[in-house]
Amino acid sequence: MVNTSQQVGGSIGTAVLSTLSASAVTAFVAGKAPTAAVAAQAAVNGYTTAFMCSAVLLGAGAVATALLLRGGAPEVGPEGEGTLAMAH
Repeated sequence: MVNTSQQVGGSIGTAVLSTLSASAVTAFVAGKAPTAAVAAQAAVNGYTTAFMCSAVLLGAGAVATALLLRGGAPEVGPEGEGTLAMAH
């Protein structure tokens, strides 16, 4: 299940960032003369927009991880009470 979730999440993330990049390129080109320089600038703008969005999402994930995950080893009570077992 973890592998499937990673595969689906990766494909959806790639699709969203590609769509965001294409939208940024379309918005950049709108109303401009179609030249090679404009196409190159539009491509750079699209990639920059997608990378900035992914950086913001990475930062939000890092903050959420720092706030939600507890650090350190789990506490073990007297005589092994509260010990954790490995489960697969």
